[in-house]
Amino acid sequence: MANTPSAPATAIAELVPARRDWIIAGIALAIGVCAFGYLFRAEIVLAVQVWANSDAYDHCYLVLPVCAYLAWERRQAIAATLPRPSPWIALFAVPMAAAWFAADRLGIFEARQLAAMTLFQIMVLAIIGPAAWRSLAAPLLYLYFLVPFGEFLVAPLQTLVVDFATFGLKLVGIPTFTDGIIIEIPQGSFLVHTACSGLRFLIASAAFGVLYGCIMYTSPLRRLVFTIFAVALAIVANCFRVFGTILIAHFWGNLRAVEADHVIWGWGFYVIVGAMLILIGFRFRQQPNWTGGVAPPASGRVDVPAAIALAATVFLAALPSVAADYMNRLDAAFLAAAAIPMPAIPGCSGPTTAGTAADTAIAASAAGSALYDCDGTAFRLTFYRFSPRIGVRPLFASLNAIASPPGDPLQTAGFRAGAGSRAPVWQITELAIGDRREMAVATALWLNGQPSGSGIKARIDQALNSVRRTPRSPVLAAVTVRTASGPNATLQIMNGFLAKTGHLSQWVVRWLAAPAKTASRG
Repeated sequence: MANTPSAPATAIAELVPARRDWIIAGIALAIGVCAFGYLFRAEIVLAVQVWANSDAYDHCYLVLPVCAYLAWERRQAIAATLPRPSPWIALFAVPMAAAWFAADRLGIFEARQLAAMTLFQIMVLAIIGPAAWRSLAAPLLYLYFLVPFGEFLVAPLQTLVVDFATFGLKLVGIPTFTDGIIIEIPQGSFLVHTACSGLRFLIASAAFGVLYGCIMYTSPLRRLVFTIFAVALAIVANCFRVFGTILIAHFWGNLRAVEADHVIWGWGFYVIVGAMLILIGFRFRQQPNWTGGVAPPASGRVDVPAAIALAATVFLAALPSVAADYMNRLDAAFLAAAAIPMPAIPGCSGPTTAGTAADTAIAASAAGSALYDCDGTAFRLTFYRFSPRIGVRPLFASLNAIASPPGDPLQTAGFRAGAGSRAPVWQITELAIGDRREMAVATALWLNGQPSGSGIKARIDQALNSVRRTPRSPVLAAVTVRTASGPNATLQIMNGFLAKTGHLSQWVVRWLAAPAKTASRG
C-alpha cells in the first residue's frame, strides 16, 4: 500500500484564516467601491463623457484592463501578503476631503476627480493595510489615468509646435511667414489646429511609459526616468511630425503632404517613435520578481477593523459632498433682466433688439441680447447677471458652456480692451463651423463690479462672496461673430470689435445698481 504524504496540518490551518481575511477585505472593498461610485457619480459620468467626446482620452477605456493585468502579474506577491486593516489611515481622508471641497467651491472639476481618486486610494490603503497595498501599488496608482487631465496644455503645446516648425523651416532656408496658428510657405498655407498640439500622443505616451516601466523595471527611479523620457520624446516627436509634414509639402506638393500627414506620415511616424521608445527602454530592462516570499501568519479577525476603516473613509469622503450639495441648492442661477438699455458700441450701428426664438430664450435669463453692425459684419452682444452668492462651479460651468458652442476649436486667445483696472478682460475661442465658415466667441467676466479673468484668482474671489456681507452680482458678457474670412482673420475681426468695448465696465456698474430679481434656481 502506497504511503502518500499529506499536506502539513499547520499549512492548512494557516491557509483557511488567510483566505478568510482576504474574503472579508474583498467584501469591504466591494462595498467601498459601490459607496464611492455613488458619492462621486458626477465625477465618473463627466470622465466617461470626456473619454467619448475627446480623441485625446481614448486610451482611458483600456486603463481598467491594464490594471487587472498588472494585478494578475503580481498575484504571487499579493498572495504572500495578508490584509492588515489600519483604520487610523482613514484620518488622511480629512485633508483630502477638504481639498475636494475646495476644488468643488472653486469649480475645478479635474481637481475634484483627482481628489476623489486619492480618497479611493486612502480607502483601499486603510482596508488592506500598507503591506498589501504596496504589493498592489502599480495597478492601484495606474487608476489615476482614468482622470481626463491635461486639456490646459493644448494652447502652450500648440504654440510650441508653431515656433518649432517656423524655426526649422527658416533653418533649412524655406521662405516662411507665420501669422498666429497659420504657417505659410510658397507651396501653401498650413493651419496648426488644436489637434496638432500633440496632447493625444503626449497623454498616451505617459500612460504607455508608466505601463512599460511597471513591466520592465523594478527600480522606482528607472520607472520615473523612463516615464519622463516618454513624455519628452512625445513632445519633441510631435514637433518634428508637423515640421516634416510641411517639408513634404515643400518638396512633393501640398496635396500629397495633406494626404501623407493623415494617412501615412502621421500614423507611421508615431509607430516609429513608439518602436524607438520600446527598444531604448528594453536596453535597460530589469528582471521583475513577483514571486514574493512566505506569507505571514494570519492576522486573526479582520472584520471589525476592516468595517471601521470602510465606515470611516466613506463617512469622511461623504461629508464634503453633502455640504457641497446643500450649498449648491442655495445658489440662484440667472437673475431677471433689469430695465436698462443695452450699451452703444462706437463705430457700430445698433443695438438692434434680436427677434428670433433663440433670442427670446436668451433674454429670459440675461440682461439682454442685441445685434451690432460694424462695417457690414454682425456681432451679437449678450449680458448675463447672476446671484451674488452663486457657487463658483455653476458660475464657471455657465461661462464654459457659453464660451464653447458646437464647432471644431481652432485656437484660443486673450484680449484686454484698453489699459487700467477698468479694462474688460476677454477670452476668445475661434472655431470652424463647417462650409468654410469660422466663428469666434469672446467672453468677459465682472466680479464685484470689477473686470476679472477666468483663472484661479477669479474663482477664489467668487468663492469668498459666499461669506462676504454685501457681495455684488457676477456679470458675464459674450460676443459672437460668424465670418467666411478664414482662421486668424476672424480672430482679428473679433479683436477689432473688442477694442471698442473699453466702456462696458461703466455700463456694468450702472446695471448692477439697478434692482433685479431671481429668475431661476440653480
